[in-house]
Amino acid sequence: MGGSLLPHHQHHGRSPLTHRTAPLDVEFFDHEIETLPRERLQALQEAKLAAVIERVHGSNRFITEKLDTAGVAPGEIRTLGDLARLPFTTKAEFLLAQEGASLNANCTFPEAAYTRIYQTSGTTGAPLRVFDTAES
Repeated sequence: MGGSLLPHHQHHGRSPLTHRTAPLDVEFFDHEIETLPRERLQALQEAKLAAVIERVHGSNRFITEKLDTAGVAPGEIRTLGDLARLPFTTKAEFLLAQEGASLNANCTFPEAAYTRIYQTSGTTGAPLRVFDTAES
């Protein structure tokens, strides 16, 4: 089998080292980020995770209450491993957060920042409202 982990017939006579599963002309949404070495990609993900937690805590009532109830301070979420400390959220909690107000407790920005509001179909229960900003 010439050092291959696959029997000869499973890679049709081609060497597994030269067989490609994707074309070389693959398009990327963001080539620089999508081709980062794993360590640099993880560092970028962790920086973005910390930044988003810092941004929403204090301005998004829903997230602030969830973190505070779980005893998680924003500065404590710094690594991908810290994701396990974040509280689980259910659809029922999202539905409760949207009751009784034009904007729900899960909105981070002032009402003027939202450019589109839509909702799910509610096929499996009550519909959820989704608020988008120009950037989202």
